[in-house]
Amino acid sequence: MKIQSILYPMGEICTEQSMYYRDVGECRIFNTYFNLFSVAKWKKYTDITQIKLVFEARGVREVCIYDLHGIVYRKRIVEKNQQRGEILLNLTDLYEIAWVSIVKERGIEPYFQASFQSVEEPKRNIKICLDICTYHREAFLEKNLYILEEEIFSDEENEDHFKVYVVDNANSLQIRERGWLSVFANKNLGGSGGFTRGIIEAQRNREAEGFTHVLLMDDDIVLEPDALIRSYGILSYLKEEYKDIFYCWSNA
Repeated sequence: MKIQSILYPMGEICTEQSMYYRDVGECRIFNTYFNLFSVAKWKKYTDITQIKLVFEARGVREVCIYDLHGIVYRKRIVEKNQQRGEILLNLTDLYEIAWVSIVKERGIEPYFQASFQSVEEPKRNIKICLDICTYHREAFLEKNLYILEEEIFSDEENEDHFKVYVVDNANSLQIRERGWLSVFANKNLGGSGGFTRGIIEAQRNREAEGFTHVLLMDDDIVLEPDALIRSYGILSYLKEEYKDIFYCWSNA
């Protein structure tokens, strides 16, 4: 299961390169806000013992894994053409946080797409209801629904893991409902009343939809879709003592 992707700047989300990677000489280093892997949190809260970095690379000489103690793994790439590869890692061998670094071929802009993936099967079947409350904020809402449709629900498998409930406190939305999206007209009861309506609807449809969790989401946030994938991943592997936790974890 994919639990965290290596991310790059996106116009709809964030265009600040230093938030994603840093170029230092021949190296591109992903020890940044969006791309650090929190080893300590995965060790503490989940039963995962092994992960793998799955990647596609072109114009890359080496793929390296670092933690706070230094380099952990180095994989040399012989062919200059696009290559696929995996690096298997034991969490016990990693300290606190980990990150990826690549060594670029000279004179070539590298292509590098990668994700951290779990090796073990998930312990729990998770489905998250995204509960969005809105009031006359169509522009913000439609932008985030577009991002969700393009980045999450373009993969039909994710309809088994997520569903969006929009609670319309203004009764003004002209949005087409579809398999992953339901809209509920509501009195203007403020944010707390709107979110509560979403929770009530999720509870009402819990058995039919298979919901296990509700995630409250503002309509005007800048949404990084991989935050949802990371949340789904960590909930799928929680240790028994943490299975009922309530959390706010934007960089899982």
